Amino acid sequence: MYNQIGPLSLLVFQGTSLCNINCSYCYLSPEERSNNKKISFECVERTITELLAGDFVKGHFTVLWHAGEPLVLPIKFYVEAFDRIKALLPVNIQFTFSFQTNATLINKEWCQFIKDYDVEVGISLDGPEFINDKYRLDKAGKGTFDKTMRGITLLREYGIPVNIISVLTTYSLKYPEELFSFFHALDINSLSFNIEEIEGHNTNPTYQVLHDGQIRQVVTHFFKTFFNLHLKSGKSFKLREYDIVTQKILFTDLQAIKPFDSELTNTYSIITVDTEGNFSTFSPELISQIDAMGNSLVFGNVFEENAFTKALSSEKFKAKYLELQTGIALCKDNCSYFNVCGGGTPSNKNSEFGRFDVDETIYCNLSSKAPIDAFLELV
Repeated sequence: MYNQIGPLSLLVFQGTSLCNINCSYCYLSPEERSNNKKISFECVERTITELLAGDFVKGHFTVLWHAGEPLVLPIKFYVEAFDRIKALLPVNIQFTFSFQTNATLINKEWCQFIKDYDVEVGISLDGPEFINDKYRLDKAGKGTFDKTMRGITLLREYGIPVNIISVLTTYSLKYPEELFSFFHALDINSLSFNIEEIEGHNTNPTYQVLHDGQIRQVVTHFFKTFFNLHLKSGKSFKLREYDIVTQKILFTDLQAIKPFDSELTNTYSIITVDTEGNFSTFSPELISQIDAMGNSLVFGNVFEENAFTKALSSEKFKAKYLELQTGIALCKDNCSYFNVCGGGTPSNKNSEFGRFDVDETIYCNLSSKAPIDAFLELV
């Protein structure tokens, strides 16, 4: 029934949904961001054990700690969690630990731990202070820029590569030159942009003041300007959007039957596990979403026997998978960008429509089509 199952590429542990700051565009609700429950070591071990039992781990994969702010949990928690994971995985399986953090809690002890365990670190930073502190505030309503920059400075002192994820809002889209100058001067390893999304708790993104065509033009202009500056600098850092677009455009046969392969639509290429052991697949954000009928998009729990294998045979998963395939088929029939996309992002289809069996979303217009248009206008 399933076109492809795995292999596992990304395992996301939502170690806690608790966060020490209060970004206005966060997809987690205020209640979730204030919940201090953490994942148990038993849950972590059970996840690895069940994945191995189902033979879903074939080669290298990343263990990403994400959701709230992972560094609100103490270092000793991760020492034990990481050691337990390492003890369970066969010696022939390679893996990487990763944090997505706001960096405000990073100190010398965290830097030493990151070095000792060779952890990849993604840092959420929207740009210079006047941009970052418009929406990335702490719970007292104060800006987070200075604390994040202190964390980045410490990481660089320890020789830890700085990888930035920056959210683009209607406000920051006005400043491509300022953003480029800032990140270029910061001497970073890589930069990725996330367009603000209609997702979870964030139902009113800043771009809703503009109509769809207008915001797409704004985003296309932003990427065209940023790409041009990136090229003129000699590609001083890795730029995800440029690298992905060039890979898709230059290495995908637009006439081929097989489109660009997207892990977001492959069963168990990405698996997300929350603090209770509930799991989902496809887009990581699906685990906290419900569909238009009020059904959760959790497909099982790691404490069930043969959890991941069992989920594949459930009527719930079969129905959602068929719904997903219907949406992919609609994308193929209706969208000229299909072969450089592969069928869209399930979490955004669900966030915007409550279903998977749809084609175009606002998200795909802004995050997929606009960067491609920008690249094509440059070449």
